[in-house]
Amino acid sequence: AADGYVARLQQIVDSNPGAVVLLEQRMDTGVPESWGTGDAVIIAPGVIHVVDFKYGTGVEVEVIDNPQLMLYGVAALDTFDIIGEVEDVCIEVHQPRRDHFEVYCLKAVDLRIWRDSIIPVAEAALQGGAEFGPSEEACRWCPVAGECSARARFIATRDFGEPALLSPEQLAEAKSQIANIRKWCDQVEAR
Repeated sequence: AADGYVARLQQIVDSNPGAVVLLEQRMDTGVPESWGTGDAVIIAPGVIHVVDFKYGTGVEVEVIDNPQLMLYGVAALDTFDIIGEVEDVCIEVHQPRRDHFEVYCLKAVDLRIWRDSIIPVAEAALQGGAEFGPSEEACRWCPVAGECSARARFIATRDFGEPALLSPEQLAEAKSQIANIRKWCDQVEAR
């Protein structure tokens, strides 16, 4: 499975004369208490590529607007754009066991603006003043998902209005939550 990943890295290097490949680079993201390890960071004139190797089969990892990969991208930009000549950052995910490969390129300036917009959110979370935002996505990997009161409220509280039969739209909304509720029940039982 790794052969395709290696071939992709070679393809990037071949198409970017003078490129430098760095593997397993631990980088500071510029967000308080946040760092990341780039599986492969390729620095080339005017562009940095961050290629993330995902071996799992359970969840297909989307690259567009993926906060983890965007943080890796801005971290690589801050770490390796020493003279300020990088204009673009391309973040990629290579997930061979799901036959999934995706690239998302951003302007360096836009990536830094995005990062700067999330710093206050991170600071609030670290100070204990942030509001919880439970959702299926946010709670998927959380180690306390089975005992979190914010998630329990999120799961249990749906306002469907006055007692009556649910409308087709309300039934559809309720049905859309079944998988999330089952997952929560499993996490509560496990805890």
